[in-house]
Amino acid sequence: MSLQYITDSTGKQTAVLIPIEEWQILTSKYIYLKELENRNLKTKGKLSQLAGKLSEKTANAMLNYVEEGRNEWDERVKK
Repeated sequence: MSLQYITDSTGKQTAVLIPIEEWQILTSKYIYLKELENRNLKTKGKLSQLAGKLSEKTANAMLNYVEEGRNEWDERVKK
């Protein structure tokens, strides 16, 4: 299985990417994964529906996190 690991700026692993073909094999073997996937798809909504749901502090923290990621990416691209 060719997994890709996502890490934060400290090197801590925060997520795993699974190729879609391999995900489909897993969901065919383990039906609860498919049920989980279906449940998550149903809960998605439009971004406009989130307006007013986050506190200003949380929204600013998220924006800062994204900005730090962009800066880190720009630095890596320059090298």
